[in-house]
Amino acid sequence: MSYTLLAGGYRSSIATLAFDPAARTLTTTSDAHTPINPSWVERSASGFYAVSEDEKNGTVFSGVLGDKGVEVTSERKTHGGPCHVHVTKDGSGVVVANYVGGSVLYIPTNADGTLSATSESPVLSLPFPYDHVPKPNPTRQDSSHAHQVVEGAGGLLYVFDLGSDRVYHVARDGESGLKVVDWYQCSPGFGPRHGVVSPDGSILYVLGELGHAVTAFPVPGDKSSQPLFEPVGIIPPSVPEGYSEAMDAAEITLHPGDARTLYVSNRLELDASKMTPTLPPIEERQVGDAVAVIRLAEGGKAAEGVSFIRTNCDTIRALQVSRDGKYVAVAGQQNGLVEVYEIGGAEHDKWSLVATAEVERVTDFIWL
Repeated sequence: MSYTLLAGGYRSSIATLAFDPAARTLTTTSDAHTPINPSWVERSASGFYAVSEDEKNGTVFSGVLGDKGVEVTSERKTHGGPCHVHVTKDGSGVVVANYVGGSVLYIPTNADGTLSATSESPVLSLPFPYDHVPKPNPTRQDSSHAHQVVEGAGGLLYVFDLGSDRVYHVARDGESGLKVVDWYQCSPGFGPRHGVVSPDGSILYVLGELGHAVTAFPVPGDKSSQPLFEPVGIIPPSVPEGYSEAMDAAEITLHPGDARTLYVSNRLELDASKMTPTLPPIEERQVGDAVAVIRLAEGGKAAEGVSFIRTNCDTIRALQVSRDGKYVAVAGQQNGLVEVYEIGGAEHDKWSLVATAEVERVTDFIWL
C-alpha cells in the first residue's frame, strides 16, 4: 500500500509526496504553485483547504489534487493574518483563525467544495483580557492571537488564543456569523496554541506554546472549569535550564488508534543559542528536535508519564499521523528535512525511521 501526502509551508507551493513503505521511499511527485505561504493544510471531502499566511492580505483557499499536482479552485480574504483553517464536521463551511488580528470567521462552502463568494462572514474579534493590565509575556501576548480551531459536540468550536491564555468557546451565529459563548482559562503565560478533543468528546487537551506543556479540561465546561491535571512539561530533560525561553511547542495529536497516547512536538532547540547568545553552550548538540510522547491514564484524565523521540528535523512544525495509525510524518522547517517513521510498541511510543526527503520550509501535512 502506498500513501500520498500534501505538504504546505512558508513557500509559494504545496508539494505532493508519494510514500512507499515497501520500497522505503518518499518522493516529491509535484510542487504546484499556490497563494503565498500555505502554512496550514486541511483535508476535506472535496480535496483540501489551506491558508495563505500573509499578515496584511491573508486568504483561505480551496483546492483539489489533479494530474499535475494541486489546483486552487477558490479563494477568500480572511481580514487578518491567518494561521489555521478548520473544516466543520457538518461540511457546511470552514472556520479560519487569524493569528494577526486575533479573530475568527466562518465561510460557507458550495456543493463542489469551493468557498462561497457572497456570504457576509463577519469577523469575530476575540476579547483581550490583558488590554489594561500587565501581560504575562509582553513580547508574545501583546494582543489576542487566535492559533487554531477544533470542533466538539453540537458544532461548538474551541479557539485557542495564545495571546489571552484562553480557549474560547465559539458558536455559529446566524447564516455566517460567530459568537463567543464561554471559555477555558489557562494559567498566565501558558499561551494555548493547539489542542485535540478525546475520541469520546469528554476531554480537551491543550498545548501551551509558551508554557511548553500540555493540560486538559473537561467537556462540557466553562470559565469556572479547572484543569484535570497539572501541566505536563514536554521539553526533554537534556535541554539545559534557560533554553526553554527560546524554544516553542508546536503540534499536538492523539494516536488515531490509541486514546491514551499523545504526541507533542518541540521546536527551536537547535537554534536557541543563536537566538539568545547569552545562553550557555550545550555540551552535546542534538541532531534534531524531540517529540514528547505523553502516556495518559485509562479514561484520559491523568498523565502517567512522558518519553521522548529524537528526530533529525530542525524546528518541527509539521507532525501528522497517518489515518491508519501506522506512520507519522514530521518536517524540519529550518533544515528542509521530511521524515516518515513507522509507529510501533504496545503504547505506540517506538518510532523507526522509514523514509526521508528534502522539501523546503514545510510547516504542515495532510495524509490523503
